[in-house]
Amino acid sequence: MHDPLAALKAWLGQWSDVTEFVELVISRTADAFELRHRRDAQRPSGELRELGVLELRDWVQTTGDGAFRPNKLAPNLRDGWRHSARGLPALNDALRILYPGALADWFAEQQGIRANGFREYFGRQTGMYRVTQQLTDDFAARAVHANCAPESCRRRRIWEVPGLPPDSPEKTSLVPCFEPCGTMMEMARRMAKAQQGPRVPVELLPDELESALAAVRQALESPDRDCREGDLAAAENPRRLRILEATLLKACERARPEPSPAVS
Repeated sequence: MHDPLAALKAWLGQWSDVTEFVELVISRTADAFELRHRRDAQRPSGELRELGVLELRDWVQTTGDGAFRPNKLAPNLRDGWRHSARGLPALNDALRILYPGALADWFAEQQGIRANGFREYFGRQTGMYRVTQQLTDDFAARAVHANCAPESCRRRRIWEVPGLPPDSPEKTSLVPCFEPCGTMMEMARRMAKAQQGPRVPVELLPDELESALAAVRQALESPDRDCREGDLAAAENPRRLRILEATLLKACERARPEPSPAVS
C-alpha cells in the first residue's frame, strides 16, 4: 500500500535535530518541527512572526518587494517568520507549500530515477520548441548559465548539458531537477533563434569592456523590481543579463594583453 509520507520519512532518517533544506532551517522539538528561514537561524523566536498554514500559503506567494513568485525554488523566500508543524502530516503539508514537489523529487532520485540529457529532451520537442534541436553546445551552455544559476533557482540540475557538469548540492540544494522547466524551454527557444540571427559588431576598448561588465553585474545585484521573473522579452531580465555577463567576461579575457616573456 502506498505511503503518502514515504518521502518525508526517508528524508527525516537522514538527520537528527537540525537540518537545512533549500532556504529553510528545520529543528525538531519535543512535540513539533519548527521551520524558519535560514537567515533567521540565530534570531530569538519572539522576533519572528508566527505563521499558521493558511498564512504560510500566502507568505510564499510574493517576494519582499511584493512581486509574485512563480518559481517556489527561487532563492527569494521572505524571512522574518517561523512555523510550527505538529506531527508528520503537518510537516509534510508545510514543505509542500514552501517547496511543491521538492521532497518527492528528492525521494525519486534516491529510488534510482535518473534524468535524460539535454539533447534527448529537446530532440523530442515539436511545434514552436522544435527549433531548440538546433542549439549549438555553446548556446545551450549559455541558456543553462542564464536560467539555472543558483541566483535564479535552487534546484540541482542533474540533466546533462554538453560541456557543463551537473550542479552540486553545495551551490544549489538537495532538490534535483530532472528536466528543463518551462522558463528554460523558452530561454532555449530564444537562444536557438538568436544564434541564427545577425551579429552586431561593436568595437570597445578594454577599459570600456570592463565598465560594461561592471554595469551588468551591478544590474544583477540590484534587479528591476518591476521586471517579472519569466518575462524574457524584457531586456533587463536577470536571465538575459547573465548571458550578456558571460559574453562580456569572455571578451574581457580575450582583450587582456599576453604576459611579457621573461627576460633572462
